[in-house]
This record gives sequence, C-alpha cells and structure tokens, in this order.
Amino acid sequence: MPNDKQTQFLVSICKHPDLSLAKAGTYAPTADLPVGTEIITVANRAWPLIDVGCNEVLIDILRDKQRQKTPVFLVIQGGEFDYHSFEKLNADKPLTEGHPYLIDASQQIRYERRILRMFELYRQEIREQFLQFDNIIGLVILLKNMGPGVRNDVDTLHVIQREKTKRDILRLKMSTKAMKLDRRLAQHMNRLTNGKFIEKLTKEFKTQHVARLKAEYISVALASRDKDAPPLTEEEEAQLMRDAKKFAESDAARLATDEAVSEAKRLMEEIQTELGEQIAEEFPEHEKEFIAFPDGDFDKLIGFSKSEKVKVLPLGAGIVLNGFKPEDNAVYRGTLFKCIDFNRMIPGQAAIYERRQRGIDVVLNSGGAFSNTYNMTADANSSLAFAQCQAIEVGCNFNRTELRARDYKNIAAGVYVGVVLEGGRIFGQAYNIQPGNDGIMFTVIGPKIFSATKATALCNFKPLTLPLGQTVETEDEGDACNNEHCHTCEE
Repeated sequence: MPNDKQTQFLVSICKHPDLSLAKAGTYAPTADLPVGTEIITVANRAWPLIDVGCNEVLIDILRDKQRQKTPVFLVIQGGEFDYHSFEKLNADKPLTEGHPYLIDASQQIRYERRILRMFELYRQEIREQFLQFDNIIGLVILLKNMGPGVRNDVDTLHVIQREKTKRDILRLKMSTKAMKLDRRLAQHMNRLTNGKFIEKLTKEFKTQHVARLKAEYISVALASRDKDAPPLTEEEEAQLMRDAKKFAESDAARLATDEAVSEAKRLMEEIQTELGEQIAEEFPEHEKEFIAFPDGDFDKLIGFSKSEKVKVLPLGAGIVLNGFKPEDNAVYRGTLFKCIDFNRMIPGQAAIYERRQRGIDVVLNSGGAFSNTYNMTADANSSLAFAQCQAIEVGCNFNRTELRARDYKNIAAGVYVGVVLEGGRIFGQAYNIQPGNDGIMFTVIGPKIFSATKATALCNFKPLTLPLGQTVETEDEGDACNNEHCHTCEE
C-alpha cells in the first residue's frame, strides 16, 4: 500500500508538450472494417497496476468472441501506464517488494536496462493476453498526452526522460574523471618506459653494485692468501684495487641493467593497479556502455515490431474507424476513439462536447467517467433527415487498492463493445464492470454474463471491535472512583 502521510516535496514544474489532436494526428485505416466486426476498447489500465478482475472480464469477452468466430478490433485508449511504478525503478538497489514486474526489472544494474526490461514485459503480456486470440484482426494502443484524469502517459515518459538525463549527466562526469586518470596513467607509463629514466636507474644501481662488488672481490682475494704470506706491497695493493674495480664494473653493469628494468616494471604495475582501481571506482565497467533510447515518441520506446498486429500511436493521437475517404483523403464520418483533453464534472459532458466539435461519433477515454449518451442530430448539408449520434465515455480498469488515486477519480470501471452495422456505421455502448456479492468482477452484455475467475474486488477493510449488544456496567454512586484525574471527585 502506498504511503499517504503528509510529506514535503521539492517540486519541479514540467511543461507538458502541447499536442492537441490536430497536432498529434487522427489516424484512420485506409479500409473500413467489415460488417459484423466488433470493436472492443478499455482505458485507464495504469499498467502494471491493472485490475485483475477487470482484465479477466475482458479476456472472458474476447474468449467468447473467438468461440463465435467474430472478428475483433481491440483499442486500448490511453492511461495505459502508471508513472509512480516507473519512478520506483530510479532506486539504485534492486526492489524486494512490490509488483513482480518491478522486482524483475529492478534486477538489472543499468537504469536503461530496467526500462527496456519493463517494456519487454509489457509487450510479452500484450502478446500472451490478447494476441493469443486468432480472431483479433488488429490492436491499437493510444497514449494519453495531457489533460486531467487518472493517468497521463506523458507523465511516464517524463519520468523516464528526466531520470535518464540525470544519469547521462552523471555518467559524463564519471567519464571525465576517468579520462583524467587515464591521462595520468599514460603520463606515468611514458615516463617509466623512457630511455633516460632507465639510464638513470641503471646508473644508480651500478654505483651501488660497484662499491659492493669491489669490497667482495678484495675480501675474497685477501682471504685466499696464505696466513704466512707477507703483507701486500703498495704496488700489489694498487693492482688488487684495479682488478677489483675492473671486475665490479663489468659485473655491475649487467646487474644494474637487469634491476633497472625490473624496477621500472614494478613501478608500472604498481601505478597501473592504483590508478586502475581509482578508474574502476570512478567509472564502473557497467556504466561505460552508452545505451540510447529509440529516437522519436513514446510509441517507439514501447517497441512493437512493424510485423505485429499491434500499432502504438503517438502521444495524443486518435483513430477513426470506418470513416476514411480515400478519394478525398479526409474523414467525414465514422467513429473517433481518442483520449480526453479536458474534463467535466458530470459524466458524459466531455464526450458530448467532443461530439459537437468533431461532428462524428466519439468513444472517449475520459478522466475515469463512465457514460453512454445517444441523441438525434440533423444530417449533413442541413437536410431534414436526422441521424442518431453517440458520445460514450469508457471507465477505468486499474487496481484501486494499489494505485495512488483519490476516490473521486474512481468513477467506474467499464469496457466498450461496438459492432459494425450495414453501411459501415459503428454502434455500441460502454458496459459497467462491477463487483458481485461474492467480490467477483462481472459485466452483462446482452443475455450473457462475463466474469472473472476469482474474487478481486477487495477494499482495504480493517476489523473494528465494538461492544455491540453487550451490557455496559456502570459504577454505583457510592463506589469510590479510581481515576486520579477525575475532576468530579476533586470537587
């Protein structure tokens, strides 16, 4: 459970990119979905804190569509990632508690590897849960850019970019220190391998060896004389000194050269070890590799391959189904699926305003609101013909016991199910996913009930012991009071 105690924070204000639907783009498949295709959407899942019960209801619906061999086009309508979960990956040490995906990803040493591992787990989950159904002809993931609501996917991107920038700057500083140490090491190596340095060492060692070898030569020469031999004459002493010097200089040159080379090697190894340890401490081996995230928007970072059925649209973009006119390269009809740019206190108002602005049916990921609105409007060209229009808001599908969200944001959980009718018109509605008396999440679509496999709708209940139905004993007036702080007794 999150820590909800009052805390003081150092706040940095981050400017959201101004990506309206007009700037981000409205995408439209070049071919209409065939009649009978069902469009299913969910929103505000806050991965990895997805509500297990809501997700199992969605899987149950998809399983039923596969049994009926009904083609399905699946749309995940933004609010897809929980940025608080990604913030936990900023810790230097691996996590030992929390969501299993976070614990798994935190085992990576590098921050970039952790993020890439998280999105690898995300792709794996999408493939295992949704792409297992052969009847899914396409899956589009929208990313919520800005505006009020439960979660903005751009906040997750900001968390990642901010932490990566901080670590890149730190890595640059570490690299600069390591480069300075490398230069020092190179300077020492050049000095130690320089011929003049070897000559200097050789000269010092030779001076020491000459004195020692002369003394040894004279000592051996005198010890080898007979005890009864007369003392050396001055000429004999001078000759002995000359022989000792000649011997010492010839042997000392060889010894001094060998020792000078050995000493230079020893000094090189000592300096390499010392500076090498400093370099390894300042710039660890695992930090030397520069890991770049894919250029471009969030969709490239999520990283589905082009060959897969999954398409991730840029931040703030929307998709219009059955509304593209190839001959005009424009959209005049169809149903728009998008994320909210603004919020209204009353559920349904945001979708109605979107419908009025766009002139086409709207299925909206709002700030957690859940609503179905249908009304009649005049057809194009101010004709007297009327057509039914729809403005729908899909609810939330995150785990309410783990996600840090206030209760006013938990309006409802829901899933949208629509079908392509004759003429290409899409008609559908959002269905509320709610807990039953047994705590199992379920929804009813037509005559069928779709439910989770086990109870997951559990709040943070805590026991409260009250003496209900018990007789409370009272003291008689004449009994003495044992409370030393009783003001009545004092009086």
